[in-house]
Parts: sequence; C-alpha cells; structure tokens
Amino acid sequence: QYFGKHIEINGDVKKFVLKVYKKVYDGAFSYNFAEFEPYMKKCRLPIIAGKDKLGKIHVFDMVKNPHLLIAGETGGGKSSILRGILTSLILFKNQIPNGLKLYLVDFKRSEFHLFRHIEDVVVINKKKDLTKCLKYLLKELEERGDLLATYELTHIDDYNNRHDAVTKPYIVLCIDEVHALEGEKFVFSHLHT
Repeated sequence: QYFGKHIEINGDVKKFVLKVYKKVYDGAFSYNFAEFEPYMKKCRLPIIAGKDKLGKIHVFDMVKNPHLLIAGETGGGKSSILRGILTSLILFKNQIPNGLKLYLVDFKRSEFHLFRHIEDVVVINKKKDLTKCLKYLLKELEERGDLLATYELTHIDDYNNRHDAVTKPYIVLCIDEVHALEGEKFVFSHLHT
C-alpha cells in the first residue's frame, strides 16, 4: 500500500513497521564527489546508487553484486544516474588496487561522448566494434578462468593477491539502450553468459 511520500510501511507476513517522516528529501541534488568518496572507500568496486528520502548516500560493491540494470520511464533520470556512476568510478579508479577498465557502449552517441578521451575508458558507438569488444572480453574471461582453475581460486582478487601475479584490472561493460541490440544474435547470446 502507498500512504504518501512522508509515510512508508515495510514488513513481512507477521511484522510491519510504519514510518512517518517529518522531513523528506525529494528534490534533485548536486553531484559532489567529495561527499561520495568516503562511502566509496568501503567497497572494492563502488557504485553510487544515490540518496534516499532522508538524504542518506547509498553505495554498493559491484564485486559482490556484479550486475546492474537501470530501468525507468523516459525522463526519469536513468542517464543522469548512469553518468554519475561512471564519473564516480573514473574519479575513484586510481584508488582501486588493481585498476579498472571501462567499456561504454552508446549507439545513440549522445551519452558517453564526454568519457571518450579518458585513460582506460573505451567508448563504442558501432555494433561491429561491440562485436570485436565482446570477442576480446570473452577471450579475457577464458584466460582469467584458466588462471583461477590453475591456482584453484574462486575470484580474480585472490589471484591478484598472489606475490607472482601479473595483476588483472576489474572490467566493467556498460551498455546504454541495450534493447537496441535485440536483433544482434552474436551480441545478445554473449550478453546472457
């Protein structure tokens, strides 16, 4: 049930909690990396999720939750939150122990152009380039899987912590408007793996 923007109810079958807020933060807020950075330091690959109605900052670790889908209505702020996430990752990447590589897919050519000339960021605007990128990433996944199998490890962080390791950076693939790829059999079959 919906009681209004100042009231919420949470619970399960037996216990429910009704919260009434005196003040609710429901407006836009300015991007301030210095405000987010202390929260990001608690994660290996931090994703800024935003602020809740009390103004509390929420960050989650993409190492623990490796998939992210941003969905919503037109004009709902999807692109804004995505640019905030990517900007935060780029500003924070020097603090990520083994580095970060970003692959940003933008067929509209309107969302990720501002990241085009940043080190360790690859912006992809054409389907044929995405196919090449996916082939490279699949090869990289196979090589990393072989390393984990050889050393009997479960995560790339475990491998990177070995004294003899040639460290591997985190890789993030971000696709804007993924629905535009529906007819691409090669691309879609590999996105689901």
